[in-house]
Amino acid sequence: MMTDTEIMDHAVVDLRNELGSHLGQVARLSNYLLDSQFSRAGFNITREQWSLLRLLWAEDGQSQQKLADRLMKNRASITSLIDNLEKQNLVVRVPNQKDKRSKLIYLTQQGRELKEPLADVFEATSQYCFRSISEENLETCMEVLLQVVRNIKSNNS
Repeated sequence: MMTDTEIMDHAVVDLRNELGSHLGQVARLSNYLLDSQFSRAGFNITREQWSLLRLLWAEDGQSQQKLADRLMKNRASITSLIDNLEKQNLVVRVPNQKDKRSKLIYLTQQGRELKEPLADVFEATSQYCFRSISEENLETCMEVLLQVVRNIKSNNS
């Protein structure tokens, strides 16, 4: 027979397993939903490409390495993302004057013009996903998830 402490320990482990499973499911489903919403609105953009574009809309002319670090992507993944955006004429690679070995990634005019329409699709999708969830619950969720991120990052330091 298990003690009360052992029962609680099992419950905590089960809760963590369930939470991990749900986080993965939310990530996959939200990526799929956003991809399909972009497509339905006539944009050939993925959620990953959207994330990279958002970084450039906030600060144009970032190095490929900085973008990779901020998106937590490896070199091959970030290269592929940039290649695809470049093929769509949304970004260009420009030699870095301070470091000839690296290139800076800049938005094209077409890439800049996508900011508002893609933001509108993202906002509508976000509103749909978070409907009927209170602001207080969203804030608590954000605090918890940020602490999980800090915990994971402190382990990798």
